[in-house]
Amino acid sequence: MNLEFNKLTYPSLQEFIANEKEISGSLYGKRMDFAHPIDSGIIKAMEATHVQKAMNKLADLLVNIESGQEISTGIVIDANNFPEIFSILRHCCKTLGISIPHGVVSARMPGINAYASGTVDNPYLLISDLSTHLLTNEELTFIIGHECGHLAMEHLVYHMIGRQLAQLSTLIPVVGPMLMQVVNIPLSTWSRYSEITADRAGLLCCGDIRVAQRALMKLESAFANVSNVDLDTYIDQSLESLENMKLGAMGEIMLSHPLTPKRLKALQYFTESRMYYSLTGKEVPAGTAPYSDEVLKEKVNALLTVFK
Repeated sequence: MNLEFNKLTYPSLQEFIANEKEISGSLYGKRMDFAHPIDSGIIKAMEATHVQKAMNKLADLLVNIESGQEISTGIVIDANNFPEIFSILRHCCKTLGISIPHGVVSARMPGINAYASGTVDNPYLLISDLSTHLLTNEELTFIIGHECGHLAMEHLVYHMIGRQLAQLSTLIPVVGPMLMQVVNIPLSTWSRYSEITADRAGLLCCGDIRVAQRALMKLESAFANVSNVDLDTYIDQSLESLENMKLGAMGEIMLSHPLTPKRLKALQYFTESRMYYSLTGKEVPAGTAPYSDEVLKEKVNALLTVFK
């Protein structure tokens, strides 16, 4: 089903995939290749038609609850309103082999932020107004590419429903908190791995590891000036604190996103893998031995494991 808005027609993700999944140069057919194995395994299990139909019906309702006002009142991203951002969005969608979603810039979203919403039939992309001011076009390419990665993997429906299940469980006396742990811990674990997949998509769209890492640092630091932060030092210091002091481990297990230094390191591992060179077509530097898929998986799993 096509989405029509303001005299513009947006093909549904489902229809676009059916017609364009073999599009020359796109990464759609390879999305399961760059996805983390845990993420791709769950997505494949969810691809059964009857599961998707049930999920999409529920998700349609949840879109109105979660982000209906932001979508309806935000300024539409198109060639007239935000031509540079629209060009970035079009580039990311072409790179990943998906349709251009209905995108808006919203002042209702706090800080530097962006997220994908909607369903396979009606995908949406929301970007905070501050992001358009505080991020460079290159950094926006990573952020938008990350969200388009969620769309390409069809994460948004399952994430949305998972969040609602966790929230509903808190309303049930006595049993609710226990149910929340049972539901939320595995969903949060999957969500963290799916963010690694989306980060890889963002990097494949922007093409520069340092740009991707800087963008993630700005998401972490908000208004702090990170232009002079030494990224490698920050990563090493933070990971050492996490490993040796076990700071924040109890809270981390419930997070939907990996901690920023872990995301930065995971991206670095990705750029040092055979998978990355295969997907980008770049030549392997002389004298280097890129990680195999199995070694890359082991390194990322070790990085994201909360309790060792």
